[in-house]
Amino acid sequence: MSPNLPCAVLHMQANGSIIAADEEFAQLLGHPAPPEAGGLFGEFLTAGSRVLWESQVLPAFSVRTRIDEIFLRLRGARAEVPVLVNASMNRDREEGPRITAVIVRMQRREQWEADIQEARRRATDFAEKLQSRTDELEIAKRQLEESIAETAASHWMLERLADVLPICMDCGNVREGRQWGSIVDFLQRNARFLSHGYCPECAQRFLEREGLAD
Repeated sequence: MSPNLPCAVLHMQANGSIIAADEEFAQLLGHPAPPEAGGLFGEFLTAGSRVLWESQVLPAFSVRTRIDEIFLRLRGARAEVPVLVNASMNRDREEGPRITAVIVRMQRREQWEADIQEARRRATDFAEKLQSRTDELEIAKRQLEESIAETAASHWMLERLADVLPICMDCGNVREGRQWGSIVDFLQRNARFLSHGYCPECAQRFLEREGLAD
């Protein structure tokens, strides 16, 4: 094994059995020494990565001699270790097929992915808050439009009532232009804000008529 390489190097048989590993591989795992020959590389992978390695990567060497940028996770002594693996198959007539794998730790990629996930989460939160604010503004806009319409109607009514309104001193009818009519009819045609009720005198007469007066 070449010393001081900025990566781990493994030599394996075609079935993934380790022939030799360097010190860098031991450091990736957090072990004091490289694993002994004979063990399977898949034993040092997490469950998901081991399935990928044994079901996809190793069988692919039956039709290919090189596979690049395989993202796997090692089962380190303290935590999982994300790595990127480049592997090639050497079909030696004397020694048989051999796999050489170069393994590089992907710590920065993990941080980048975490940053991307956090950025996406923040963007989603911002979009949701923006949509909420937009809905609130739309409701406020409709309320404002309704208020403006009511104010305009009230202003129109005040302008109409501010004009001199001729009213008969005897019958109480009012004049519109040259026509005379009931003030009730006038208000029903021109006022938009009318409600029904009794004045105190009429209320007393109603109670007496219905036999409800004290």
